Amino acid sequence: MALIKCVECGKEYSSTVKTCPNCGFVPSFRKCADCDCISSVKRGYCAFCGAVFDSDLIPVSSEETEEYYQTLKASLNSSQDADSYDGILRALASMDDYKDCPALLKEARKKSHYLRAVALMDDCQSASDWKKARDGFEAAGDYEDSKELYASCDESFKDLR
Repeated sequence: MALIKCVECGKEYSSTVKTCPNCGFVPSFRKCADCDCISSVKRGYCAFCGAVFDSDLIPVSSEETEEYYQTLKASLNSSQDADSYDGILRALASMDDYKDCPALLKEARKKSHYLRAVALMDDCQSASDWKKARDGFEAAGDYEDSKELYASCDESFKDLR
């Protein structure tokens, strides 16, 4: 057990208590002690690094949660690398139903499939590779030019079979 400072009133209280005994603040998000990812308190583990949360709670303020969310949102828009994108997806998933996270996550998964399929398409050497790329574009749905690239992969896949 550790003493933590309430993010609302500033008084210290036990990290094993779910609400601040002074002001009644109930944290909705916690910070992972291992990776600093912000996660919903509903989670029993960090979706980013997989650390299991013990009974100690490191609450975060509404401002810190919003700043973290905006950083993730900006990263989604700027990232073009599929591997780094997976980390952003895990961090976004850890926020559960914060604001529009579910919708962002759905779109982000489409982009992830698209990025992986494009990378695979560049290195396709067999019918199996073309099929995997085609499946990636299919999973990407209506993201950018996925439908056109799906058709192109489908033709290459049929030609090589």
